[in-house]
Amino acid sequence: MNNTPGPWRLGLNGAVVTDNDVGHDNAETRAWYGGNVICESVTESNARVIIACPELLTAVDLFLDRMNRFGYWEDGCFYYGGKSASEFEEVISRATEAIDKAEGK
Repeated sequence: MNNTPGPWRLGLNGAVVTDNDVGHDNAETRAWYGGNVICESVTESNARVIIACPELLTAVDLFLDRMNRFGYWEDGCFYYGGKSASEFEEVISRATEAIDKAEGK
């Protein structure tokens, strides 16, 4: 993915920031917001969700990798551990859609 790597954190003045280079901030901006700006003018509750995004994407990507490594699809049904696990179908689909959305697909 091409997003700014985490960790992201709550900065100053309603911003979500990182210590990683984002390619557009200067020293004055970093001082005002307390880091390199990911986004600004965000409520604290929304900021917590935004801050978690890099870790959530990594976790979902890892989940999909493990499910596909240790499970398989056959005749439209997902099998995990040698047993039919159709209850994973919606979870896998939603996780895949979330990753695709984050990647702009």
